Amino acid sequence: MFKKNPTIKPFSPVRNSDRRKLLGQILENYGIEADSISSETKDNILPEVQTAKFIARGGEKGVIYVGGEKNTPLWIKMDDNTLIPTVYTLWKCPFLVPILYTWPPVIEKLQNGADMMTPGMIRPLPDNIEKGRIVAVGDIHRKGVALAVGTLSINIQNGSPLEGDHGKAVIIVNCFGDELPVKGKPVPPQELDCTLPLYDKESESKATIEASTEADTQSNDSNESAAIEKITEKIDQTNISTQSSVQHTAAATSKVNDGPSTADIDEGFRKALVATIHQSRTGTALSFPQPASTFISAHILANLPANLANIQLKQTSWKKAAKFLKAMEKEGLVKVKERGGDVTITSIAGLEHESVRVFTKYRTASAQKAINERNAVENQEKDGSEEPGSDAYSRTLDIKEFYQLKDQGKLIAEAVGASTSQYYGAAELRTMLLEYIAKEGLIDPSKHKNVKLNPVLAKILTSAGARVAGSQITLSTREELIDAFRQSCTKSYKVLRGNEDENSVKYAKGAPPKILIVTSMKMGHKITRILNVETYKIDPQELANELRVECAGSTTVNKSTEGDKKHEIQVQGPQMKAAMAVLERHGIKKIWMEIKDNTTSKRK
Repeated sequence: MFKKNPTIKPFSPVRNSDRRKLLGQILENYGIEADSISSETKDNILPEVQTAKFIARGGEKGVIYVGGEKNTPLWIKMDDNTLIPTVYTLWKCPFLVPILYTWPPVIEKLQNGADMMTPGMIRPLPDNIEKGRIVAVGDIHRKGVALAVGTLSINIQNGSPLEGDHGKAVIIVNCFGDELPVKGKPVPPQELDCTLPLYDKESESKATIEASTEADTQSNDSNESAAIEKITEKIDQTNISTQSSVQHTAAATSKVNDGPSTADIDEGFRKALVATIHQSRTGTALSFPQPASTFISAHILANLPANLANIQLKQTSWKKAAKFLKAMEKEGLVKVKERGGDVTITSIAGLEHESVRVFTKYRTASAQKAINERNAVENQEKDGSEEPGSDAYSRTLDIKEFYQLKDQGKLIAEAVGASTSQYYGAAELRTMLLEYIAKEGLIDPSKHKNVKLNPVLAKILTSAGARVAGSQITLSTREELIDAFRQSCTKSYKVLRGNEDENSVKYAKGAPPKILIVTSMKMGHKITRILNVETYKIDPQELANELRVECAGSTTVNKSTEGDKKHEIQVQGPQMKAAMAVLERHGIKKIWMEIKDNTTSKRK
């Protein structure tokens, strides 16, 4: 289903109550008793997740649930409310669905968008599986590891398909390596145990009771002196434990007293709200209505004072977002609307509000975080301690340009004994040409910066457009020749991130294309399109997620018209400055960007 990149709408967090309902639905659908598994297994099946609607390129619609540190796709809910685990969920919970095995070449076909055909299944098959059930498909060499998941379109009884050895067996929904967005490069496990890990509370309770009974029996059988000694020891241990507990409680109380008070935290959240309103009214305007969860996570927490960077809303006196926003509504800072437990912000105060009018800037949590990241990058660059995977490694960028000789350039290389096939840097080309000029005795004795032209150099000048063909001019400056020599070569480049090994990076032909930031109109609204980020080794989906937070607007990643393997990011609203700021944090210099505004009217 995800042969091509789907269109995914903005994500929103799933409330704990909804998550519990969703988990209960999953357990019911897949025949698992809630009391038979541990809380750890439940978290593996459905951790804290975010959800968004999607439309596949084939027209299929549904909802996707992502979770974990990298927002990995975990569950897919189709229009008919069928909940289907992704292969990444099945790597943690292989017991959820039966698995059918096939050969590695068939897996490659599935990754290219094909469905599983009946002749491709390795016998024997699992017993008695009805049509319409969710099943996994795996490599015969990786036992228990799902590499694709989909809906069974045949009936299987006694290890064989009832419909015979023809037609489709599984309609594939998700396959490892398809275009469903995943951060990083996950690697499938080599082997997994498909047994459901059961959790028996009664057995554990019985074992505890038996151990306690046995200890009591042994204690009753012991002599009186031994019992007295044990009692004495227990009293001593109790005294020590009590003293330790008192000391621990005192230390904890002291630690709490050292932190900010509830009143300070309340004031910090109110201050962050006023700062958000001031930013919206004087800078990039926020769009409303907006869910309270998005408003708080994207703006309020980012604008908390730097000394309250790690504070959460539950540490305030309000505890919950609804109470906080209603209190702020009484002050006239926001207007909210509540329906079915969901709180939506419909509007915010203007600059005429007293708190907004007298607002003074302060260092926010997000600003302090940016300063800390910049300092960390600078320190690591000074120490030379960049490592793959670190922020410093991923956000430092260098572009190196190379040249390959052709035609007259090869004649120059042969004359000085240099290779005619290797790639040269600009400085190496300059050295080669100057060595050739000196060897051929072409320096003008009356003016050393001039060079006498022989047929080879004359052709280089004319091919570069510096001289008209047939021109009778016999002299040229060194710099003009060097520039023409570079233009006569085939240009290539390499993009290097951090301390990436130059030899491991392939040459790309031509000059590196600039990242295009284009503001245009779409259905009567302004949008910002960002193209060519893959050239600079930036993941489009990760950048889109970052822009979604930075711009407080929806973002989408679509196929670019410039090539099948390239994507473009679309951001709601005119977000050129915000896009440039985010790209600069990824190491992109302004000279590598090109800004276009297609929203201005063209006057004749």
